[in-house]
Amino acid sequence: MPSSSFAEASMWMQNAVHLDTDRKYVEAEECYTKAIFLFRQALSDPKMTDTERQKLMNYMSDVAKRIQRLRVLNRTSQEAHDAGQRSAHSSEPNPSTGSGGRYAPYIQAGGHSSPPASGAAAKALGARNCDGEGGNRTPEGIGDDLGMLDAIHISEIDPFQASSSCRSSASSLKGKRTLPVTSPPPPRPAVPGKSAERDDGVKDGKKPGDSLVTPPASTTPAPSARLQPPLGVAAHCAPRTSEMVYKAIEIAIQLSRQGELKRAVDVLQHAYMRGSRERNNPGNFKEIAETLKLMRQKYYAKHPPRFLQDNPILPSEMELLRKSGITSTILLPLWDDVQEGYGAENIFMPCEGVWEDAFTPKLCPKQISSGAVLMHFSGYRQTGLDYTIVRDADPLHIRQSVVGDCSLVCSLMICASYQKRFPNAKIISNVIYPQDSDGNPILNPKGKYCVKMLINGITRIVTVDDRLPVNPRSRRFLCTSSTDPSELWVSIMEKAFVKVCGGSYNFPGSVSYADLYKLSGWLPDSTAFDKPEFDREFQWLRLYQNFKAGALLFTVSTPVDMPAANQALGLAAGHAYAVLDMQEMGKERVMLLRNPWGKQEWNGKYGRRDTSEESVAVRAAFDLKRTEEDMGVFCIAYDDVVRYFDNCSLSWNPYMLFRTPEGQPRRPVRIACHGTFDYTLSTALSPQLHIGVVEAPKRTRMHLILSRHVTDVSEFGRQYDRDDDTTPYLALKVYDVTDYPSVAQHLGGKCLLEMCYCRRLASNSDFKNSIEPLNDVIYRASSARTFSFDCPAGSSNLVVVVSRTASKLRQSFNFTVTLHTELEQMRLQRLQGSYGNGVEAQNSLLASANANAGNPDAGVYMHMIPASSLRFTTRLSGEWVKGKSCGGRTDAATYVFNPQYRLHLDQPSHVSLRLAVTECGVPCSIQMIKPMPSSKYANGDSGSAKRALVEFDGRVGNGARAGELVLESARYAFGGAALDSALPFCVCYDRYRALGKLQWRESKKVLVNVNAPNRKPESLIVYNVEDTDTVAMLLLSVVKKGYAASPRASRFTVNGKAVTLETSIASLFELASSLHGALLASGGDGATTAKSVTVDLALDEKATSIESASTPSVKKLKETMIDIVSDVLKCSSQFSSYVPRLTHLARQANSALTRAGDEDVRAYIVELAAYLGDYVRRCASAVRPARTPQTLLPLLPAGDYTIIPSLWEKGTPGNFELTVETSQPHKTSEIPREGHNMQETLVRGAFRPVTTHVNTSLMKPKAMLSMKDPFFENSKVQVLCPACSVFVCRLFVLMDVVDAETKGQPYKAPSTNLSLFRVCDASSMELVCSSGEFSHGGVSTPPVELEAKTPYLLVVSARESVTDKFLVRIYTSGCCTAQLAN
Repeated sequence: MPSSSFAEASMWMQNAVHLDTDRKYVEAEECYTKAIFLFRQALSDPKMTDTERQKLMNYMSDVAKRIQRLRVLNRTSQEAHDAGQRSAHSSEPNPSTGSGGRYAPYIQAGGHSSPPASGAAAKALGARNCDGEGGNRTPEGIGDDLGMLDAIHISEIDPFQASSSCRSSASSLKGKRTLPVTSPPPPRPAVPGKSAERDDGVKDGKKPGDSLVTPPASTTPAPSARLQPPLGVAAHCAPRTSEMVYKAIEIAIQLSRQGELKRAVDVLQHAYMRGSRERNNPGNFKEIAETLKLMRQKYYAKHPPRFLQDNPILPSEMELLRKSGITSTILLPLWDDVQEGYGAENIFMPCEGVWEDAFTPKLCPKQISSGAVLMHFSGYRQTGLDYTIVRDADPLHIRQSVVGDCSLVCSLMICASYQKRFPNAKIISNVIYPQDSDGNPILNPKGKYCVKMLINGITRIVTVDDRLPVNPRSRRFLCTSSTDPSELWVSIMEKAFVKVCGGSYNFPGSVSYADLYKLSGWLPDSTAFDKPEFDREFQWLRLYQNFKAGALLFTVSTPVDMPAANQALGLAAGHAYAVLDMQEMGKERVMLLRNPWGKQEWNGKYGRRDTSEESVAVRAAFDLKRTEEDMGVFCIAYDDVVRYFDNCSLSWNPYMLFRTPEGQPRRPVRIACHGTFDYTLSTALSPQLHIGVVEAPKRTRMHLILSRHVTDVSEFGRQYDRDDDTTPYLALKVYDVTDYPSVAQHLGGKCLLEMCYCRRLASNSDFKNSIEPLNDVIYRASSARTFSFDCPAGSSNLVVVVSRTASKLRQSFNFTVTLHTELEQMRLQRLQGSYGNGVEAQNSLLASANANAGNPDAGVYMHMIPASSLRFTTRLSGEWVKGKSCGGRTDAATYVFNPQYRLHLDQPSHVSLRLAVTECGVPCSIQMIKPMPSSKYANGDSGSAKRALVEFDGRVGNGARAGELVLESARYAFGGAALDSALPFCVCYDRYRALGKLQWRESKKVLVNVNAPNRKPESLIVYNVEDTDTVAMLLLSVVKKGYAASPRASRFTVNGKAVTLETSIASLFELASSLHGALLASGGDGATTAKSVTVDLALDEKATSIESASTPSVKKLKETMIDIVSDVLKCSSQFSSYVPRLTHLARQANSALTRAGDEDVRAYIVELAAYLGDYVRRCASAVRPARTPQTLLPLLPAGDYTIIPSLWEKGTPGNFELTVETSQPHKTSEIPREGHNMQETLVRGAFRPVTTHVNTSLMKPKAMLSMKDPFFENSKVQVLCPACSVFVCRLFVLMDVVDAETKGQPYKAPSTNLSLFRVCDASSMELVCSSGEFSHGGVSTPPVELEAKTPYLLVVSARESVTDKFLVRIYTSGCCTAQLAN
């Protein structure tokens, strides 16, 4: 910009500033406009650099804002003048009373103009005090921005005074650019060949902030000195907001140096937000945002998150968590997020005046009828009281008012009791903010508080103000509060819960384990006193020991339909009671409870009305005083709790789940995954997670928490309503699939952080032997629930299935699964090197948390299993339509009607198929068949062999006979089915050995001959035994069959040689082989081999009497025992789950079997229970042996395959999804229905009772038969086509099942055959095509071309002599006549 133009523009700017100061707004506006005109001319100067041009444009923007302000003032002054409303005592206009008061000049020291405090904000201060006492008084020093900054106390002692300047940046994090504290003046003219310099001596062209260095000590201003605003023309142009920014930066720097990071962030953030709103800011204003981010990160570094998972959060999971924070009433930001978390939430300077929450909970009708109003702290504050947030957190100080949920109040009580017992735990103090340097909540003059709660998968912020329901006359709280009026934590906590759960004090009830999970992250659990397997002795020991150790908090509740007799004892129906203490006094076990109502005492044993010496002694042991009894505290015997209460809500301390070798509590490793559950009842489509365990040194207990994200707040009440059918009931199922690696794992796939290669289940029947969950599967409607299981030692692959039951509401929801374990976390490699700065800038959790946590070689990890893991994937959707495509199982004649798909492999490939069936209660299966070529029946030249005669070529009508290679899922299963190259037992038939001689794990079986005195010998076969199994497993198999096999008295022998229960199956077979007792048998196709051995079991003389005992109590206990034995045989690794069941069984046997004739049965059950406990303990503690996994099948040959999903019952409609994965490229297409684009002719008839049939396997095309052959005595159909036509036909046996059963005929359909002959002459017939061998399933002829006007004879025959009716469907490409022949 030329010097002359700059001088002229500066002159106009100086004149404008003077005129503005003298209140001559019209003249000032003209001068500013002239300066703008000159600046615009300067922008066209080609010698101006980009930096200079940008600075000039920023400066012009500031001038334009000044012009805009003056125009508003001109209009306001004119309106005031015209109305004649000038004040008599003021000679200057006062625009603050007009519509433009926000921009009115307000003279301060230094001559700068700025707006006064906002009147609206001032009116918002205080409470709506009906008595007019201090309700609307504005606290001193917070009426405007500069006043608020002046009110902030800064320590006089600055430890960094000697080395730092007040002009330093608010943050000096390593490697980060610092923030300049002065605004640049208008640019000076550029001198050719020389850099233009600013007033502060910094050369232009440098980056903003480059000039900020620590000045020499001689020039360092005193700490108490305020930052000086810019001088020159910039000083005249700097708006008041800029002055506030300068002062905020100065105070933020000093607060940061003193360690008050949160206050420093809030001060600077308030200035930034005010500047952004006013649009008047210095040139370095944008860098404040960067400094804010750095200061927030510094705050989080000093105050690490409390509930943060130990594994990294993926970007997709972070997006999901953000969406889950948007509820139907409020927004719940992430606590530890840089952009929206607590570090960004302005607590100390949220506004001018006292802060009011726009979403504060509404009063309920009971509160309104009691005269409640919402009052600020200044409204209900009482003179002379020393107010605090948490004083001593006494559970007896908590008082439920006219409203409140008894469960929530009980939750607060037991939390207060815990903090009182363990002061260092601070279970309450840790979640209320702001806090002092010692972590204690403090009063906030601004009335804004944040409560940290674990909601929807992650720690979130719940902000509340200090307005509480108060009676304005008595100043009594009409909400849950503390009996100490100077303690506010109870009301603040309740208000936070109310805000989350609906936004009204009339919020629905909950359960304490869900409340404590939100508040502290303690593991939610419950137990029912009335369930049959509840063992009061075992449970008392469990509850008492953990409660005393600080590992457990719990409440008890009464049933809703409690009998009147129980209510007469002083108990309320459907009510929760807080458990404050437990004691053992001799043989008596007593609990100390409190009614949250603070009244309605217990009138039973040990109650206040019980004046016995024993009762007095019990109450004295608890130091229970009369005043405490008046507050609803009472003693009650544990047996009475079990008798009169129905449920126990448990919350487990996560820091007490595991212990070090020295016995000290240790922090658990917490690994969380977040996903979305789209409505489905199919296991194959349900979300699944992979828990990988590598080299676990011992058996360990693992705990999974399933948390359903609730965004519709009405669900908080519905989830505990037993009659509600809209809330989903969820459960987790943990399966051990270590022995069944996926195709991807066989091919070398190693799990990465973002990618899992573990097997995905379609059902628990995917394998030859069904697998059972490792955990107890209990479906619950609550939003959070814990599922526990034992993980065996060694390396394991576990699959967690998120399952649900049917519900009326079918919308999707997000969820979180969190694993608590004592094993070290294993660090997985990332699919990508980094996520990029864009994502990291938005999310502190991903950028800084746990990126390098864990051991890369051993430990545990968990992540989501994707829908597919192979490179080439196709997903198909279809349905079984009733009357069209519900073909039924493989041996049904209607099997051909099922939906069928063609899979084409260009080159040999591994294959994985997974079928998912939704909303259908019928078992399903899937087959993949390589059809036999039909071209061998084609006529004409070789060219006809290369083309398909029909569009539905490849459609299969007989799943067992129609292919040269048949693969099928292990069995018909509910919800889904799977087959793949990693499951070799899926191969059912391989005609031409396309897969070679298959070698997979041998299947072994044991024949057990059971011998008992005075009884005939009996035998049973135990299938699929493993080499690592022991003879004890054979004993349990015998017990499962109902034999009374005593572990102590039973004797096993092999060829007369005794063996112990600890003998392994491998040793058993070696012994049998050495004694020449082993039998070898091979399968028919040579693909499988089975070894079997015979052992003898001799029972003792009491076995027969034990088995014959049949009293009701004996039968019930024996059934329970057999159920436990069956579960142990299915899964023997869950020691922790079986211990309470076995303990209860033994105790029930001792208490129930007291008759004289029950001694033997009682001794047998107790003995077997003890042995089962020891057996399970040994199995669970053993390190998993290294076993050879299932063999991967060879590559399937290239070509066309037919995929057929089917249901067990024909005629049943349903929907399905089919996932096709291959290791090489493939193509899929739907095969048209049979007879597509062909003419259909129906012929009905009946089988003739002919006993003679032809060996159809010897019948080849063009074979000649005599017309007198007995084969032609079967039913025949004459076929004639007037023109050359393609011919296909299918046979259906119309068998009446009811009639067949009446006649005593077998249910199975007869074996049938179709053979088409061409009539050569009157005495001979030539075979054209045949359906093949006799088959019970669907029978059809391959497509062939028929000659025109040539008679053909179709023979319909059966192997058995039957007279059932049949239907023949004939499809031809042209016209056809078909009729039964005599």
